[in-house]
This record gives sequence, structure tokens and C-alpha cells, in this order.
Amino acid sequence: MTDEEKKAYIARTWEMDGVKLDPLKTMKNKTLRSLCKIFLNSTWRKFARNPMKVETRLVYNSDGLAMTNLFNDPNFELTGMLPY
Repeated sequence: MTDEEKKAYIARTWEMDGVKLDPLKTMKNKTLRSLCKIFLNSTWRKFARNPMKVETRLVYNSDGLAMTNLFNDPNFELTGMLPY
């Protein structure tokens, strides 16, 4: 990276992000870049998961205790009931 490219990069970073970089500390570090990229990709993968999974439960009419427990459980949202 030439000095002109470094100055252009610092100016562009200041204009776009409002971050002022120190030209003496700005350098390429391929190892750190790869490590940061792996970390960001794995973090994004973790946040992109859908925690709201649909769960189907079969409860028989004769099992009143199981139905009561299911209706009163705050961790589950009942979306529908079908006769079986």
C-alpha cells in the first residue's frame, strides 16, 4: 500500500464513518484480518438463526393434566388445535 493509497483510505474512512485513523498505525495484517473475518462470520451465523421454532405436540383428550400443563406453560404459544 503506497502512501497515497493510505491517505485516500484514511480520508474515505473519515468521510464515510467519521473515524479518524492514525497513519502510523495503519497497516495490512492478513492474519488478523482472517481471524476477524472468521469471528464475524461465526457471530453472524449465530445471530441469523431463528430461535422461534414451530413445535407440534399431540395431546389426547383423555390426558387432561398434559393439556392443562401445555395451556399454562409460558414458554409456549398455542397457535391452533385440531381434532385428532
